[in-house]
Amino acid sequence: MKKRFPALIVSLTLLFHMTVYAAEPRLVVHLPEGPIEAGENFTVTVDLTGNPGILNIQFTLSFDRERMECTSMRLGEWLAAEAGASAVNPAANSGAILAAASAAVMEGDGPVGVFHFQAKEKLSDFHFSIDRITLSDRNKKNVDILVTDARTSDSGSTAPDAGTTGAGNADTGAASGGSGSGKSDTGAASGGSGSGKSDTGTASGGSGSGKSDTGAANSGSGSGKSDTGTASGGSGSGKSDTGTASGGGGTTSMQTAPPETPAPFSDIAGTWAEDYIRTASERNIFQGYPDGTFRPNNRLTRAQFMMALWNLAGRPEAPEQAPFTDMRGQIENFQNAVSWAYAKGYVNGTSDVTFSPGEPLTRQAAVKILFAYHGSVRGPETMMSNVYDSLYSDSGRISAWARDAMYWAVYQKILSGTSDSTLEPGGTVTRAQLAAIMVRYLDRFPS
Repeated sequence: MKKRFPALIVSLTLLFHMTVYAAEPRLVVHLPEGPIEAGENFTVTVDLTGNPGILNIQFTLSFDRERMECTSMRLGEWLAAEAGASAVNPAANSGAILAAASAAVMEGDGPVGVFHFQAKEKLSDFHFSIDRITLSDRNKKNVDILVTDARTSDSGSTAPDAGTTGAGNADTGAASGGSGSGKSDTGAASGGSGSGKSDTGTASGGSGSGKSDTGAANSGSGSGKSDTGTASGGSGSGKSDTGTASGGGGTTSMQTAPPETPAPFSDIAGTWAEDYIRTASERNIFQGYPDGTFRPNNRLTRAQFMMALWNLAGRPEAPEQAPFTDMRGQIENFQNAVSWAYAKGYVNGTSDVTFSPGEPLTRQAAVKILFAYHGSVRGPETMMSNVYDSLYSDSGRISAWARDAMYWAVYQKILSGTSDSTLEPGGTVTRAQLAAIMVRYLDRFPS
């Protein structure tokens, strides 16, 4: 029979220290019973006590990676209910990272993190420490917090140490759910018998379902959906928004869509953005090419973006013609769209007299223009700037003029990263990506 040491001694010891520091905020680690056999799974939870009222929290749970692996993690029940934005990463070099923020003050105490582990060898003792902690109170000032350096052993003892913390760093984001669900906006998500959803990473479902916007998805006996993959031919027709499009080369393999939902374009069936493209077409934001294709992977040009934004706005009239000589000869709708956007101040030319309508648009430039259309109003995402700086390895490549816009789009779940730790701000935006961005924007801010 496997011998178990109850966690009562650990809890009592922690309770003693909590009593001593009752007036101060503290992160408390709830440890597993021991010993744990090699290959066995166990869970560690972290609670926040003595909460003075915070706007954001970030910390790293450190552990011995040679002896155990953090297989997944998620926000605790209290923090999940309070937070407006979050990011978690069980596989960072420094440990398992959790970050969350809210526009409103998060009051009360409760679970902030649930960490699932698998033992690589038999464990008769556990040692977890919490570091790289950042808490900001209702005045947006950093709060000192006591930390528990928790250790269990065969004797059932726990040795907590208290101290203050400095700023924290986050690497990538991930989320998981056991028999429930997992959701992450910037990482990976998995669900056991429930569901998993990720906007930028991978998703999997056991007997449930998995969905990912830019990664891969799979499921056991349920269903899986991924927003990346290979495009297969569908059927349907499209209109041109360029006026200069010609038919693509090669042969398209035709697939018959369900009669009640015919594919609007012949090349979107099975692609990651199929649903977004369908919706964008239904809302008259995007059209296709004369040959019935959408060409989702084509780079979006500056003129095409103006056309999509103009469509989104309902095709308003421009007060006057824009002063760009290279727009002469373009189709009338392109000229109207560019003139309207220029008059509104959403976009500038590449010089005083040129717009360069055929040049590709970067991801950060596209988001900046959409942010300007939205009113360039900054919100609670400003509290997540440090988290996002650490979360995305290429955050340093975001241009200063686009940083507010990029983080606004990430916080509002309009923009997804190209991986769990990259935004690729200087990369060119594709037609499929813009369709997704526009539909998410309308879902978030219905007109």
